[in-house]
Formats: sequence, structure tokens, C-alpha cells
Amino acid sequence: MPGILRLFLSLLVVFSHLSGAHSADHFGFYAVRSFFILSGIVLTKSLHETYAFDFHRFYANRLLRIVPLYALVCMITIMVIRLLPLQAGYFMPRWAFEQRADAVLQNFILLPLANGELQLRYIEPAWSLAVELVMYFFLWLGMARNIKIAAACFAVGAAYHVALLVQGADFSERYFPIAAAIFSYSAGVMIHFHYDRLAKNTRLGATCAVLWFCNTVFGYLVWGEHVLDFGFYANMLLFGLAAPFMLEFRLSEKLRERDALLGHLSYPVFLVQWLGGFAAFLLLENFEGRGVLLFYVALPLILIMAMLLHKANELMIEPLRKGLRAGPQFDSTGPNRALAEPAE
Repeated sequence: MPGILRLFLSLLVVFSHLSGAHSADHFGFYAVRSFFILSGIVLTKSLHETYAFDFHRFYANRLLRIVPLYALVCMITIMVIRLLPLQAGYFMPRWAFEQRADAVLQNFILLPLANGELQLRYIEPAWSLAVELVMYFFLWLGMARNIKIAAACFAVGAAYHVALLVQGADFSERYFPIAAAIFSYSAGVMIHFHYDRLAKNTRLGATCAVLWFCNTVFGYLVWGEHVLDFGFYANMLLFGLAAPFMLEFRLSEKLRERDALLGHLSYPVFLVQWLGGFAAFLLLENFEGRGVLLFYVALPLILIMAMLLHKANELMIEPLRKGLRAGPQFDSTGPNRALAEPAE
């Protein structure tokens, strides 16, 4: 059920942003780190079995996956801000900043968002996309090539986090920087190299999946410092061990088709969450700020927008990506059949 899993993680991010509940902030933190681990697993497989570490085909495919839909949503957001500047700025403070040419350009380039200094942002969490673009390069450069390099990267990433914990650094320093992502991405790579063995251990996978979910819910019910310390790292450990089980969970043929569609919606949902939230905000008229009601009203709007983006992507972008994926392929039958298709 890789599609259901990816959409669920996207919705956790959306809920953390639109609900306004401080006790749900970690939903987004946990989900993004889980996405990073998932990318480490799936893209390592793709680099070995689909692209044979051909940088041009691999990176061009990743750019086509991320950039066109991102740029389209940015352009729509610009139009929305120009049509309703006061309401837009009230709903999303990032949209209220002056749209200087350099700031607009940096939004479209995307990579500058990784440093966190740009005030005007059309898609608030796009910093994570910038981090991913950098991590794709690291995967190709060496991280995903063999388990020894992956282990070395994991050790570096772990040392970075330990050092910040010892210094008592703010959580943001363990979450937003590119260096902080090395830990979770390399963990995903290492899981890839042990994927078959972990996938076969269904008892371990199922137990960790339940504990991963409980850890997320517990942070919502009992908020405290533990959520961004112990809970944050427990999330990555439990998700990493559970991921092969969840990816390999068997579904009927009909459900597999629906699962694939839900997976395709995960990225568009991530992109349009603020546009959907703003539309719901306008519909609710006198509603102020964030709230669970805003999330529930926005959810169907977000899903409709995401479906439209998916259709546009299927029509214009996917044919190009399929061409890039074409080439000699290794046999992908066996325990990791859920990852037989190249990563999104």
C-alpha cells in the first residue's frame, strides 16, 4: 500500500498546517522525515535498477517530477494574491510580503528556499523540496552506491544530530537544514540494502507500524518536549523498520489500482494545501486563523485541486518521464515487488 501511505503522510502535513493545533505541529515534522526515509529507500532502488546511476536521466526525471507542478501552483498562487491581496495576506502571512522580482525568482528557482531566509513564499513547506533536490544529488554521488558509503553518511548524520542535542540547540536546527536530512535519507538507503530481510519479518514490521502510529497520536494527546526529542527519533526508527512491511502489504488487484491513484495525489496535495485552505477560509467568511473546521472544509477542495494537477501531469509530464525511465532494467520480481515501479 505505498500509495495510501504516501497520501496519509501528505495529509498529516496538511492537518498540521491548517488545523492550527499546536499539539499537531509534529504531524508535519514526523511526516516529512518519514518521506525522506521513503525517498532514500525507493530512489536507491531506482538508481540501481532503473537508471544504473546515469545522472542525466535520473536527475532530469526528478526535476520533471517536482518542478513543473510546483511552478504551476506558484503561478496560480501569484494570481490569487493579486486578485485578493488583503485576504490572502491575512490568511497566509508569507503572501503579504512584497513581491520583489528577486524574491519571486528565488521561489521559482526553489533551491534558495532551503536556507530559510526568504520571507515571501508561495508554498510554505517548499523548503523540503529544495532539500530533496540536494539529497538526490548526494544519493547519486555516493550515498546510494553501496552500504558502506550509506553507513558512513548515516554516521555523519547521526553525529550532527547528537552534537546539536548535546549543545541544546533549537529543534529547528535539527529539522530544517540540509545537513539534518542526511540522517534520514541515509537511513532509507541502509534500509534498502536490508529490504528483503525486513520485508520478510512481518511481525517486526507490523509491530513497528502500530508503534509508529501510536507514537504520532501520543504526541498529539500528550504534548511536551519529548515530542520533538525522543518522539522525533522514535518516529524515524519505527517508520524505517515498518516501511518494508507497509510497502509490501498485499492488496487486491482492484485496490492496487486505487492505491496507485492515491499515491499519485500525494505530491499535488502537498502543493495545493494552502490554496485549498485559502478557498475554505473564504467560504467560511468570518472564520479567523486556523482550525480543525478549516481542515475539514478544505480537504475536499484540496483533493479536487490535486486531482486536476494529477491529470495535467499525466497528460503533459509523464510521457517525458517515461521516456527517461526507458532503458535496460533489472528483474524486480521477489520480495520487494512493491517497489518494482520507479519512484515517483
